[in-house]
Amino acid sequence: MKKNSHFIKVSNICYYFNSEGIVCGKAEGNYIVLHLTDNRTLKVHIGMTEFLASMGNPPELFRSHRSSFVNLVHVTGLDEANGQVMMNNKMLLCIAEQNYAAFHQAMNCSEI
Repeated sequence: MKKNSHFIKVSNICYYFNSEGIVCGKAEGNYIVLHLTDNRTLKVHIGMTEFLASMGNPPELFRSHRSSFVNLVHVTGLDEANGQVMMNNKMLLCIAEQNYAAFHQAMNCSEI
């Protein structure tokens, strides 16, 4: 099994993927909706903290907001004025203002 790989069971079907295959995740009540690189979405009954811990808290899965995480590999930009992270699948996800500095550090950003 590859590093950061995971099995998730959804409706009696087990899906196998690694963290690279996840673009982002968004909380919906007691579920997480995972957006994958192959354009699939999986709705999984698990909490955000529990899911990230079950993946081994890989550094590329960055908790941008209490209700979302992003895969830094798939980030295309940060719109600080609107508090949004831009993803390569055209999704926009919230980022909490208090997470900006950690995000910049994780992305190795420098101001020009």
